[in-house]
Amino acid sequence: MFDILLQFIHDLHIRLSLIYGHYFFPSASSVPDHPPSNVTACNTSSTSVNVTWQPISLDHRNGILLGYHVRYWRHDKANDTISVVTVNSTSLHAEVEGVGKYKEYIIQVAGSTVAGLGNFSEPVFVRTEQDGE
Repeated sequence: MFDILLQFIHDLHIRLSLIYGHYFFPSASSVPDHPPSNVTACNTSSTSVNVTWQPISLDHRNGILLGYHVRYWRHDKANDTISVVTVNSTSLHAEVEGVGKYKEYIIQVAGSTVAGLGNFSEPVFVRTEQDGE
């Protein structure tokens, strides 16, 4: 429903531009030119982390936002594999599960459109809990 509303707003902008003589026509779709803002992460157990963010503003989405990609990796392992959790465009949080106990992780979030993935947010750091905490 939200994506349909965004498409309607985009189409309305083009129609109003034609009627009132504005000649700015954004491309049909490109990647978001800003990442999500206010990214935070907090441990929820010894093996999970909750990540939250604020949405990319409409004027920086550059198309219909399809979803968010949350990437994370261990801070203390130089060659750690980057893992990704993907959520839909209406979700402003993700639960990262199955991570190491009492380990520090680096987390970033980016939005995507049909044109691809936008820039990732600045990194945030979080340490998982020890067992029993």
